[in-house]
Amino acid sequence: MKVEQVLHMKGGVGKDSYGNNSSYQRTVISMVKPLLAESIIELYSAMPSAECLKIADLGVPGSFYGRLFPPSSLHFVHSSYAIMWTSKAPTELVTKTGTSLNKENICVAKTSPPAVFEAYLEQFQRDFAVFLRCRADEVVPGGRMLLTTMGSIKSNDPLTIWEFVGLKLNEMVVEGLIENEKLESFDLPYYAASGEELRSVIEAEGSFELQKPEAFNMDWDDYIKKADGDRVLDKAARAAIIARDIRAVGEPILASHFGEDIMDDLFRRFGQDVLDYMKAHKCQYINIDIVMSLTKKDI
Repeated sequence: MKVEQVLHMKGGVGKDSYGNNSSYQRTVISMVKPLLAESIIELYSAMPSAECLKIADLGVPGSFYGRLFPPSSLHFVHSSYAIMWTSKAPTELVTKTGTSLNKENICVAKTSPPAVFEAYLEQFQRDFAVFLRCRADEVVPGGRMLLTTMGSIKSNDPLTIWEFVGLKLNEMVVEGLIENEKLESFDLPYYAASGEELRSVIEAEGSFELQKPEAFNMDWDDYIKKADGDRVLDKAARAAIIARDIRAVGEPILASHFGEDIMDDLFRRFGQDVLDYMKAHKCQYINIDIVMSLTKKDI
């Protein structure tokens, strides 16, 4: 099954749906909203002759690594928490003999060898360049994009939460609940780039000028508090929120590979141990979020 068919959030309105478990993403969007409004106002002021502004909001019901709109048909493109998902996992993670370079991991992790970091970075660079090139064809000269993405401080930061999902899958392999071959053949199409890596691709592709790159930290504890008002949550309740949020994002692609029948068990294990793991490994409850305002060059 193609990645674009399974790389989407969990739909519907159920207790595990993305709609009911995306408080973190809503919090980020609310923080970025002033920048979004500022960008649209500046764009409108710069294009007084435009009768209306044509705006596209790009999320994951399909792939945006290809043309989506007619040439020069858009004035503004917005994307929040999407471009860290690549078009596919790097093919370089599997050798010619069929051996996985990222054994026991499903993403860039602390135990991943340098070749895995390099393969993921190169896949991101290829995909992001295609994304920019396609949007350049669709956006009018002087048009804008505002992109928000999960970032990293440096390119080899491990993706702690997804790494932990991989550890839980490994437990299930040991217990005979998942075949080892199933785990070794799965890699998430996900790469959180650093600000410098993003800037490098933008400058190399050349269609857009980076106007206002900004980065801010989002603390998991603070986000969970905001998600439930001012009520103080105990450890079990906090872990349950994290587990539901990750499940809402990851279940469709995980279930397509490992099967729906293990999802309840997988995320039950996740919720039981995630906070103890993060404390034991001195993991920060912080995500790096990068916001980029880009203007289409008149070339």
